[in-house]
Amino acid sequence: MTETVFDLPGPDDTDLLGRSLASLLEPGRVVFLEGELGAGKTTLVRSILRALGWTKAVRSPSYALVHGYPDVAPTIQHLDLYRLGSAEEALGLDLDRLVDDGHVLLIEWADRLEGVVVPDFTVRLEITGPQSRRVRILEPGDAYIGAGIIAQGVNPT
Repeated sequence: MTETVFDLPGPDDTDLLGRSLASLLEPGRVVFLEGELGAGKTTLVRSILRALGWTKAVRSPSYALVHGYPDVAPTIQHLDLYRLGSAEEALGLDLDRLVDDGHVLLIEWADRLEGVVVPDFTVRLEITGPQSRRVRILEPGDAYIGAGIIAQGVNPT
């Protein structure tokens, strides 16, 4: 497991991280977004979508579970599984089909999946102050995503 850590002093830094991540997403990728309530998971998704050209509202799909963004490339499926009652309910979301169809899955509260889907990488957000965050990019192999973010000028801790 490779870990790359970034300290983000404010919202502009979170936005920069989101733009960097957007440029590295490939069709069929699964990204887990972890962090407590208010850590900035949906804010990061908003930055990713803006970087891909989405101009409309971006809200957490807490009640709908899934919001799709078909007008960006790669297409994004944003999932918020906070209200999911069990891993069996996740099977009804047909996540494998979404991945096979080439969508990028950005999944909040992925711990509810209990192994139903394995991420390509995980973004873990931690609140360190009123505006600041620490972000850990966790990858099962080499630091492809972490290295790509660094190459775009976002400096690791």
